[in-house]
Amino acid sequence: MVASRGGAEPEIAVRGPRLVDASMPEPEALAVDSESCHLLSGGTGGLGLLFAGWLAENGVKHLALMSRSGRIQDDSLQKLFDKASKLANVQLLKGDISSAGDVEEVLGTANKSMAAVKGIWHAAGVLDDHLMADLTSEHFERVLLPKITGTLNLHNSAASTGVESQLQQFVLFSSVAAMIGTAGQGNYCAANAFMDSFASYRLGKKLPAVSVQWGPWAEVGMAAGTSESVVLRIALADGLRAMETILGAQLGGHLGGAAAVAGVARIKWRSFLSQMPEVPAFLENFQQYAPKDANKGGSLVAKGAAPSKDLVRAGIENVLKEVLGDDSLDDFSAPLMDMGLDSLAAVEFRNRVQASFEGVRLSSTVMFDYPTVADLTDFILSQFAPEDDGAAAGLGDVGGALREPLSMIGLAGRYPGMSAHNDVSEFWASLCSGRDPIAQIPIERFDVDELFEEDRSAPGRVYVREGGFIPGIEEFDAGFFGIAEPEARSMDTHQRLQTETAYESFYNAGFTKETLSNVECGVFMGTLTGITVDYDDIGPFTNIGSGLSGMSGRISHALGLRGPCFTIDTACSSTLVAMDCAVQASRLGRQELACVAGTNLQLRTDMWVGFCKMTGLAGDGRCKTFDASADGFGRSEGSGSVILRLASAAQAKGENAIALTRGSCVNQDGRSATITAPSGPAQQRALSNSLRDSELKALEVSLVECHGTGTALGDPIEVGAQEKIYGKDRADQDQLILAAVKSVIAHLEGAAGVAGLTKLVKMMEHKQVPPNLHLKKLNPNIDLSNFACTIPDSVLDWNPPAGAVRVAGVSSFGFSGFSGTNSHVNLQEAPQAELEAVLQAAGDRAPLVWSRNDLSYKDWAKQLWSAIAWQPLPMSQASVDASEDWLVIGGGDLAAEAVKVALPKATSATVASLASGGEAKKLLSQRSWQCIVFAEPLVADDPTLEGPTLAALLHLVQALAEDKRSVKLVLLSAGAQSASGSGIGRGLLGASCWGFMRSVRLEVPHLQLRTVDFSEDTDMSAVLPAELAATGEWPADEEKAAEVAEVAYIQSERCTPRLKLTPVPPATQKLEADGSHMISGGFGGLGLSIAQELVDMGARSLLLLSRSGRVASDDKLQQMFAELQASPATVHAWSCDVADAAKTREMLQKTKSLDVPLRSVVHAAGIIDFCELGNLTTESMNAVYKPKVLGAWNLHSQIGLAGDDLAAFVLFSSVSSLVGLPGAQLAARGSANLTCLDLPLSDQVIRHHVLHFQCLP
Repeated sequence: MVASRGGAEPEIAVRGPRLVDASMPEPEALAVDSESCHLLSGGTGGLGLLFAGWLAENGVKHLALMSRSGRIQDDSLQKLFDKASKLANVQLLKGDISSAGDVEEVLGTANKSMAAVKGIWHAAGVLDDHLMADLTSEHFERVLLPKITGTLNLHNSAASTGVESQLQQFVLFSSVAAMIGTAGQGNYCAANAFMDSFASYRLGKKLPAVSVQWGPWAEVGMAAGTSESVVLRIALADGLRAMETILGAQLGGHLGGAAAVAGVARIKWRSFLSQMPEVPAFLENFQQYAPKDANKGGSLVAKGAAPSKDLVRAGIENVLKEVLGDDSLDDFSAPLMDMGLDSLAAVEFRNRVQASFEGVRLSSTVMFDYPTVADLTDFILSQFAPEDDGAAAGLGDVGGALREPLSMIGLAGRYPGMSAHNDVSEFWASLCSGRDPIAQIPIERFDVDELFEEDRSAPGRVYVREGGFIPGIEEFDAGFFGIAEPEARSMDTHQRLQTETAYESFYNAGFTKETLSNVECGVFMGTLTGITVDYDDIGPFTNIGSGLSGMSGRISHALGLRGPCFTIDTACSSTLVAMDCAVQASRLGRQELACVAGTNLQLRTDMWVGFCKMTGLAGDGRCKTFDASADGFGRSEGSGSVILRLASAAQAKGENAIALTRGSCVNQDGRSATITAPSGPAQQRALSNSLRDSELKALEVSLVECHGTGTALGDPIEVGAQEKIYGKDRADQDQLILAAVKSVIAHLEGAAGVAGLTKLVKMMEHKQVPPNLHLKKLNPNIDLSNFACTIPDSVLDWNPPAGAVRVAGVSSFGFSGFSGTNSHVNLQEAPQAELEAVLQAAGDRAPLVWSRNDLSYKDWAKQLWSAIAWQPLPMSQASVDASEDWLVIGGGDLAAEAVKVALPKATSATVASLASGGEAKKLLSQRSWQCIVFAEPLVADDPTLEGPTLAALLHLVQALAEDKRSVKLVLLSAGAQSASGSGIGRGLLGASCWGFMRSVRLEVPHLQLRTVDFSEDTDMSAVLPAELAATGEWPADEEKAAEVAEVAYIQSERCTPRLKLTPVPPATQKLEADGSHMISGGFGGLGLSIAQELVDMGARSLLLLSRSGRVASDDKLQQMFAELQASPATVHAWSCDVADAAKTREMLQKTKSLDVPLRSVVHAAGIIDFCELGNLTTESMNAVYKPKVLGAWNLHSQIGLAGDDLAAFVLFSSVSSLVGLPGAQLAARGSANLTCLDLPLSDQVIRHHVLHFQCLP
């Protein structure tokens, strides 16, 4: 019919005995009867509405849109409906296309009440895709009903209603699936094939008909989001043009008989045919588009060939890109399903991969059998490998490797003194600077002030305030590792940080996620401090996220590593024991690569208390290694990771080393003097056996990175062991350097070994030794008289004996009370050429950039609430001598009387003088005012903020801001901080003014502001004149002025507020499951989150309110609502504007119809409008106030209509009402109004401030 050759391949075809690409003569112009009616089934769907608009544009004046719902269900489709409605009479008719009665009724109604029906367009249909093995009769029935039964119902109803005789068009919307077949759509192919045949049947009966096999459309239709790997999507304009061509050709007699079926699809023939072993006869007319050697499957690799791993992987990746329709894919480390390959697309993927590698046969469950690109690559390679190659592929030979050195090829870490990244060059710079990185325990870990007590015997307390800490521990790029946020939040912080540093060490060794996948790489992690989880926080990911085994397992899982994997806890020696395990596993051929890692964070207060009860900690938090003042160790944090490979294997792969691991040893103290005492003989054996394993002599070692915790007993024992092994026969000119990283960064406990390793590698790279800190006087129990050694107190050059290389040892000894396990490792510097190559590669390599998110806020929100503490404030005895330059605005008789007493020469004005911005400027221009008192909130009763007071205050402040003079502005209010009874209206207005002034203070800093609030029981006749007079004494010092900037009378006592962080008390009551819980703003993100939280707490009935009563067309909100509907709770969705008193009253009365009583109300409705002060208007104020203020007032004042079972009335306010926010004056006013509203609601009220902390570095 029509051949479209926009590219090298045909895009539109007509089906016959053989599919052909046929050219057609120019069709006649499409002509329709403008006064007729056209009926469209599936009329409220995307295609139905698209063609309704097209028909209207072509002159059809009457359109009947039939669907099961009879309404438009999506905002995006509403635009298509509106377009058609502007051009034609469009009616929505409800009816089920699979019901003969419904179809006959709808067709008859349209024909009688609208106009003669001369066109029927059958666009209804559903998808229910399944692979052939999974198809059931129910799957067939669901898809066949609208297509087959619907077609028959339209055909029969056209005859029974008399419409058939007048029909000009009978158009069936079929699918390209019926033309070429589609994997996973056997039911859909069958349904559409019926429509194609039925169109031919009608034409044979001399009845109008055409069936159009549509390909997927670009923006509408059921297949709009499908992959474009084989069939490209049709642009809307192109599809409509094709429809016009088809109908015009039919009118011109160019379509008839078997040609009643037309295909409109943009088929990528080369891609389609490449997945077939041979081109079927039906498609022989498109043989020329098949890949070369298509009869052999278009293989990349012929049978019997030996492809490279890179070729296989690249071939798979290219097919995956095409199938997923995403040429930008560059990360293939995730499982195929996570990348978007569903079970249907997997069939196409399997066929095309299979066709690419001759002789390879893949099952339909390929993505389950081989879930990643790396897995599938390995499998395909195995199909080409000789049968006797095998299971030991990739593993080293055991025989000659029992003492072979290992190349250290990657390194990363984060230690005290560094910023929030893992580049250890910064660690080196910090060590050489001589700076002390020990600092006070951050509040993010715990509040040390709550635990600190100088008395070391005090139970449950600590006597230490400081330690070594690293930044950014709560930040994590979960998406990079394919971890969902809920799971990431349940992961121990150690686990998150270690996963990041481990990957960065791999990256620094030249690996990516893709090249790591399925590598026989072991993960050996040392740790000591885990976390404990409160029972209330336990969820589905808690055990996995907090278990010690998960610390190593997470790395292997995230990166697809298949070697040995375990977490080691031998206390302080954990990471060097992990190193020993990695060395031995490599030498035994159990792995080809190893990751040795360790992380230690200070998150558990119980361990701090425990160490203090043992008196094991230094009082100043520092390890004073080898010093006479040594009084214990300091606790510290850090994370590090190194990558190892057998040296011969590394050289074969061209991998350069940054250091060589020569050997190691692990042993045990056994029965030492006491359970906490170290064992000198055991340490000596560890050093000696490590030398033996390294095939080294003691005098070849020129430096030891000591354990060096800074304990009075441990240091002398360690030095004694070193003297016995490394000091024997050592010449004075070849002194052993005793380095100690703990003297700088304190003790990383379970990660201490990797910190020592990191420092040692950097010393070998720079051939220098940083200074030890805190050594002022040698521990008297350490005897160096016969030990040729040196302890660096500044940066030293590390010069080994002539002709020797730099060889060192590093020690970690387990605290006997914890493990008593000791470990020592010997390292050697890398060949200079290899080291320089590593440094060059590091300079050329793009830096690794993380997209981290802060995962800490939940803990903060749970642990801290804000509360206002009122502190007594004495009254000033000042008086005002000259008040000529004072202006008092509003306040009625109350203010007038006070002014007479305190400010007899002051000028008074009413709020009417501030009716507009111009009036305000005029008032200010009358005199150079020094102090302005805004007193109207003393008397104005305006709980809903609809009166003139706030507008007047706005005009005044805007004029003062523009004037830019330093003027004193005093706000007087009544009941803003203590509203009750009849004064509630004044109190709510005053509270809003207070909130507004807090934001003004930040945005107009040149104004000198003071707010004064009086309680109902205050003797105003005495106090008000005194407060006015006190205003005259304004402290010149900014800090002192700030101390009295806010004054309130609380129970007749003059006070000033102070914001206080208060621990959240544990819950004492559980949510009552038998009640209903109302949420205003219930369909917003906050409202839906609250609803889900209530369900999690046990709520079984929810009432969600919003003006529309439905969820907006936002994918995330829709998903949240769907999850809520799937929960055990009954969800009621009601439309109610709570800012409308009448609607609120009606809604509250309606709640009595629910089966359960209303137990709680959560007012979360509101909008935000950040706006600079100068741009604020009364209209923007009202828009913000209505949902917050009017909504809260209406709910409060009429809540009794819902019954007397209410247990909680929760108001969601904002931090802006407490501290102010620039540009958020409206939010501050509205939220302050809510804050005040909760004061008189007695014991039924829960006061709920939500604080958002923005922690800056």
